[in-house]
Amino acid sequence: MENQTSNPKLEISNNAVENLNQTVKWSKKLSTIFIILTIIPLFLGFFMIYVSFFSETNTSLIIFGLISGIIYVLYASLLYKTNYHLKEFTRNIKSAIKFNNTEKLDLALKNQTSFYKLLFACTCLIFLLIFILNGIVRSNM
Repeated sequence: MENQTSNPKLEISNNAVENLNQTVKWSKKLSTIFIILTIIPLFLGFFMIYVSFFSETNTSLIIFGLISGIIYVLYASLLYKTNYHLKEFTRNIKSAIKFNNTEKLDLALKNQTSFYKLLFACTCLIFLLIFILNGIVRSNM
């Protein structure tokens, strides 16, 4: 097996550059979807908080509305942070290709890693919320 420290440079083929350019295009489209996915829970969260403040129903429903609204707002902020890392990945990978800049490539890959970690956290949170809400609905039946 070849010693990896003997050749520290990584050369990117023309095929790899073309694939990275395609990745930039698809990342922009995915980023647009994330903007929409951020606005929806943000709106729902603020709406639930607003309705809870002016509701004259059961106290437990008011508390449930407030907590749910806060969870939606926090989830929206997590989605925003996820989208931020996706946009930074796109911007840095584009710059790395254009100027043949290794530092930008490193930064782009770091942002891509952060994007995947946050995407994993968002996915786990969705499943957790579905599980919790399913339990709440079944316990009230």
